[in-house]
Amino acid sequence: MEIRKLDQMFEVLASRAKKRLVAAWAIDAHTIVAVAEAVKIGIIEAILVGDETLIKKRLQRS
Repeated sequence: MEIRKLDQMFEVLASRAKKRLVAAWAIDAHTIVAVAEAVKIGIIEAILVGDETLIKKRLQRS
């Protein structure tokens, strides 16, 4: 399948086995939001490593 749009790439990835992602020191909002979206669409299983309090604060803001 030729992929021409980002949505097409996500469809292909969602049809494959999930990968596991470990984000080290994942306290910035960009990382947390990107990981959350990838988990939401079903392409990864995620582990966030870092200060639990900071991660939870960032999750509440986004």
